[in-house]
Amino acid sequence: MRKEGTRILGVGGRLLTYKEIINANNDSVYWDGLLVGVVTHGTAQMEVNYKPYELSVGNLFLLYPDRLHRFKVCSEDFVAECMTVSKDYMHEMDSAAMVSRRAKYGVRLFANPIFPLSTEQMTKLLERMRSTEKAIENSRHLYYKEVVLCQINLFYLDLSDIIDRHLGNRKRKENGQNRHDALIDAFIVLLMQYFKEHHNVEFYAQRLHLSTHYLTLLVKKTTGKSVSALIYGLLYNEACQLLTHSRLSVGQIALRLNFSDQSAFRKFFKRKSGVSPLEFRATSV
Repeated sequence: MRKEGTRILGVGGRLLTYKEIINANNDSVYWDGLLVGVVTHGTAQMEVNYKPYELSVGNLFLLYPDRLHRFKVCSEDFVAECMTVSKDYMHEMDSAAMVSRRAKYGVRLFANPIFPLSTEQMTKLLERMRSTEKAIENSRHLYYKEVVLCQINLFYLDLSDIIDRHLGNRKRKENGQNRHDALIDAFIVLLMQYFKEHHNVEFYAQRLHLSTHYLTLLVKKTTGKSVSALIYGLLYNEACQLLTHSRLSVGQIALRLNFSDQSAFRKFFKRKSGVSPLEFRATSV
């Protein structure tokens, strides 16, 4: 897998690293914001909500906050240029409210978040990414934020145009999604929305009008993991992010993630990582 040349643009705080896209432990992760990627070299296999997809040159892929994803296999020459805007930053973009709303194609592209670009479309998006990168780097500009927002607006307008044309050209036909797939998709949406507040399987089963036994079997069959394993995997990932990239105390993080107390959170984290939250934070600085 070629790490050099893989450009990750970060807006609203910090530049993102390649390892945050290709997770080192090959586990499924979620992205806290909209991430748009364009494959420029090679091929890859990835999963989105545990469904397999093939990536090749010219493919556009979109990762949303409510999606679990992982890259499974990448060719040695695989390169994808990506741009991401965090949810927090999008919320600050008052002048870009229309664009941010239109960029949320999560429902319409849920079944297939990957599709091919024409050469012209690919060139246009890459040009917009590079213009945005230059704007981000020019932090001494007297109107820095306005310039960055302008570039983001242009990028999302072009992205919206491409997606609208893609969806418009696609024949309107019945989804053909069976009940099993529909329930899994509904569960994933609930999971991404509520995992910080609700850690028990019963909550999700009740919201889906299923028995806990049936939901457990359904999720295990699809993902190979239990519902609890998915919940606590997401909690651990979120805890790592907060310990690394925030100034919240361990007690504040425990409260945010709805653990009964700080002690329960410390035991959970040490069981997952082998070190205490404070030790993890110290080594992550």
